[in-house]
Amino acid sequence: MRFCPLLAALSLIAFVVIFITASSDLINRLGNLTVWSASLWAVTLVFALAALASFCVAVRRPEEGVRRGVRWCSLIVLLALVIAVAYLAYWGIIGVRSWA
Repeated sequence: MRFCPLLAALSLIAFVVIFITASSDLINRLGNLTVWSASLWAVTLVFALAALASFCVAVRRPEEGVRRGVRWCSLIVLLALVIAVAYLAYWGIIGVRSWA
């Protein structure tokens, strides 16, 4: 219940780091199929899959095995992640292929 939201948040941070480090030569690095553009594509997919996996875990997990504060914190983070995935998927950022 803690791992999937953490993985989603870390992949979102990785997206920003990859984009910032690739920005010195943005057109060449992201305009072609390179390690930079492929990792950007993979990180967006990991973000979406981790957020959806955390949703499945939160829905299926029984309440008696988790402390109340941990459950509420996870549900709040989950709500933010699902909103972010829906927003980014609507605008085509999830699975973006910048080389295409």
